[in-house]
Amino acid sequence: MKKIVIVFLLLETAGRVCEARAADFSMGKCLDIIRMAESSGNRFSVGDNGKSLGAYQIKELTWKKYSRLDWHLFASDPKESRIVAACIVSDIIRHCKKYHARDFAEHPYRAICAHYNAGINTRLTPAQWHRRVKNRVYKAL
Repeated sequence: MKKIVIVFLLLETAGRVCEARAADFSMGKCLDIIRMAESSGNRFSVGDNGKSLGAYQIKELTWKKYSRLDWHLFASDPKESRIVAACIVSDIIRHCKKYHARDFAEHPYRAICAHYNAGINTRLTPAQWHRRVKNRVYKAL
């Protein structure tokens, strides 16, 4: 018998928000949520006083960890920045499964987006995840 996947509905003042369980996780959907939360989809976005570029708001040192291409030239390229963001998300997933397994299983997109925004090694409680990304992530969902 196939496992039944439960979808949790969270009530927010802005309305109802669905968040899929980890079993329904989609890398594409996650990257779309991050892109919208970080830059509203603007691939030419500049943040952190020029330290973060592109739709995924990737910093230069992080970019260099995952790509040999020049950060200044390719951070605004949709294809290349999505590849780098996918690599970052893969590392975040490994981190969350190791250190935050329960919360990741219950709220994968929220956990990933919070760690993407705060930094992979940032120790965040579920309440901090929620406060940090609730408006931006829920709007993107």
